[in-house]
Amino acid sequence: MKVCLYLEFADSPLVRKSGFWTAFTNQRRALEKLGVKVSTNPEGSDYDILHIHSYGPRSFRYLMRAKREGKRVIVHAHSVGRYDLKNSFIFANLIAPFYEYYLHSYYRRADTLFTPSERARELLRAQGLRGRIEVVPNCIEPERLRFEATKREKNRKDLSLSCFTVISAGNVIPRKGILDFIDVATMIPEYDFVWYGQRWGAIGFNPRVEQRLRNRPKNLHMPGFTDDMQAALSGGDLFFFPSYG
Repeated sequence: MKVCLYLEFADSPLVRKSGFWTAFTNQRRALEKLGVKVSTNPEGSDYDILHIHSYGPRSFRYLMRAKREGKRVIVHAHSVGRYDLKNSFIFANLIAPFYEYYLHSYYRRADTLFTPSERARELLRAQGLRGRIEVVPNCIEPERLRFEATKREKNRKDLSLSCFTVISAGNVIPRKGILDFIDVATMIPEYDFVWYGQRWGAIGFNPRVEQRLRNRPKNLHMPGFTDDMQAALSGGDLFFFPSYG
């Protein structure tokens, strides 16, 4: 058996700083460890199962072609529609209903949907999707998350951390809880707070978030995206995850 994993715009720096990329690469490594043949090029027909991690026009085209060729298609439902688009990016609330309509049309064409949680499956069922939906939690690499004293020391030195440190990670958008994180940092000035995450420029502009970040307390550090979560986690003392989904 050969599986083709596909992630649209996989070479984009923005995509490579997203959860889509993390899930895609971790899944590829997991399949290869199990001895499964893996391709990432859906242009050819040399595969048995197409597993798509994205929703763009090329993803839709590859899905339809695979179906015509009688291949099995899995779509990884990283999004459940308006629920996780609202309060994310500029104009997100305006386009959320149309986005959900498109997503449902796309999902219904797959043989199987994978969701990362039971909650996500329940939301899709509540929205009327009746096809096969399997819960496949996102995998992690435990060795990359183990405490490392040397990395802790360097991380804390680089960020000038000297107090008990609370950390979080995620896109810098309201849905991920950045406003709550700022509130808590303001209430506990004797602690250091660090948020690791991507800021999406103009597309992710949110006036309220920008205003709060400009006036954030001195104990709140915003180093941006990091590809070394072992160092980030080792440098903190408490992980606080205020995400709304």
